[in-house]
Amino acid sequence: MKRLAPLGLVIYFAAFGIFFAVIVFGTLNVNSAKGSKTSVVAVLTTRIPATTPSLPTTAIPATVPATRTALPPSPIVALPPLVLPKLATPFPISLPAIAPLLPVHFNAPAHPIYRADALADKLILFKDNFKFGLTDQVTQLRPGVIQVNRTVGGKNPLHTHIMLFDLTAKEFSLQVAVQDDYLSGVAPTSRIASSHDALAAVNGDLFGGTGLPQGLTILDSQVAVSPKHRATFAWSKDNQPFIGYFTSHWTWDSQIVAENGQTHPLQQLNTPCKAEQLCIYNDLYASVPNQPGDVKVLVDPNNVVVGITQTLKVKIPDHYQVLWGAGGTSTWLRDNLKVGQTVKIDIHTDEPLDKYQYAVSGGPIFLKNGQFFQDCLCNIGDCSNVPGRSRGVLCEEFSLDWKLTHYLDVQMPRVGVGFDKARQTLIVIEVDGYQPGFSVGIRQDDFAKLFTEFGADTAMELDGGGSATMWANGKLVSHPSDGSGSVERWVPDALLFYWNSPNSKQSVSSKP
Repeated sequence: MKRLAPLGLVIYFAAFGIFFAVIVFGTLNVNSAKGSKTSVVAVLTTRIPATTPSLPTTAIPATVPATRTALPPSPIVALPPLVLPKLATPFPISLPAIAPLLPVHFNAPAHPIYRADALADKLILFKDNFKFGLTDQVTQLRPGVIQVNRTVGGKNPLHTHIMLFDLTAKEFSLQVAVQDDYLSGVAPTSRIASSHDALAAVNGDLFGGTGLPQGLTILDSQVAVSPKHRATFAWSKDNQPFIGYFTSHWTWDSQIVAENGQTHPLQQLNTPCKAEQLCIYNDLYASVPNQPGDVKVLVDPNNVVVGITQTLKVKIPDHYQVLWGAGGTSTWLRDNLKVGQTVKIDIHTDEPLDKYQYAVSGGPIFLKNGQFFQDCLCNIGDCSNVPGRSRGVLCEEFSLDWKLTHYLDVQMPRVGVGFDKARQTLIVIEVDGYQPGFSVGIRQDDFAKLFTEFGADTAMELDGGGSATMWANGKLVSHPSDGSGSVERWVPDALLFYWNSPNSKQSVSSKP
């Protein structure tokens, strides 16, 4: 019996080990069968780890196989009571907490947005489409919204702010907005954005002393300003981006057709009109301008003339329009339009206006087919002021003086918008400028390189200079050049971006 005692101890501990293993593996299998959603996530400093719905695991049997080799019978008659350590349920594995709070930096977990990669047959994160510089400050504001702040030092320092949006995500949307939702004047980009509950925004079109956008503007499917041959960014009713032109002239090709068949060119919409021109105003304009001797024709939603007047001011009811003329045009209106008659408003554009929900103008286009494109120095087709002028060219509708202070080697603050060839990513960039020692501004060709770095195929400028502004996540991220960087310029409109996730305030609301 004494010689059998060591053998009995060996068998005792072997039995203990087998019993312990059965309990452990059984516990692990029970936890797996309950469908635990917790997974180990490695937190890296350069990327966000993906939290995958299910990970491949090695199958663990639910019970000990019946074919396990039996132990030989022990000659030991009695053993002291077997005391097992208490096991926690579930088995105690320490897992890092996953807290997907937004905004998060790339060194923290975040909710991923996946895209199918047909070539590799795998899922990739939205952020994995881009390569960022080692010194870039990269923040994921939403699963499909990335903000990048880049600082370049040296002789020509630059402060650059980049926004990347996933156009394939159903949560993304955008709109063009003005203060108070009608053409009421200028306001800071931040005020327009915050009053419309936007996630992010940049300033929009150029403007003059009237405070009105200078190019095509569409607000919630309603045209607010007529087009001219300047680059326009538009958002279609089926959520597709567009950059191009709606007319090849200084304004649209349109006319008014009276019931008697007489016609007159229709020049502009919601813009101060010159004598001898015929212009139209809708309910996005506060009140019709007044000039001595002018005539105002009120037209109802069915284009029926309901009033003709020369009163000083006319406030336009909802869904009504006013035809305005002075000089010879006022005579034409009186002679050819009568109360109760129907008037035809015949508007022609190269790109159909009713296809788009929003549009903001600016210009020029500086990136085509992934290559830098320099707009010519003529004003539309007029090259009379350009030495060695070209024939047959069509340039954007800006004066030569304006182009010489914005094109070529000019370094200045710029704002641009573009998208990749597949229209899956929207790229919006603002570069600070006019601030020596902090940020000098950027040339158009370098601006194009910046867009192509993030995959852009087509891009255009919005208003730049002192107007250049980017606002995101409730704060101003750019450094405007006015007031030594402390004053945000007031602008006529803004391009706003949204992420319409559940329980989020960032959503586009349409007018009733």
